[in-house]
Amino acid sequence: MQLGVVPDEYWQNHPELHDIPIYYASSLARKCMAVYQTYINAMNDKIRKAININNPFVFKHISNLKVGGGGPAGGGGGSQQGGQVVCV
Repeated sequence: MQLGVVPDEYWQNHPELHDIPIYYASSLARKCMAVYQTYINAMNDKIRKAININNPFVFKHISNLKVGGGGPAGGGGGSQQGGQVVCV
């Protein structure tokens, strides 16, 4: 999920991109994020301290692509206007 940090930080620093959604389409990535968030207390001091400032396992501009829905995060595009970024 380290690859998710780069676009999330880029979107954070470029407000003109905030209306363009980013999705990750991997169910494995979603499961890994849940595991990382669950075991934060088992991580080293540097990561635990960083989490209090800015949790690297909670993306502000990237969300999970729910396959089979119909809305913007539904995989089919739904009524989504404009561009979107999907990380597989």
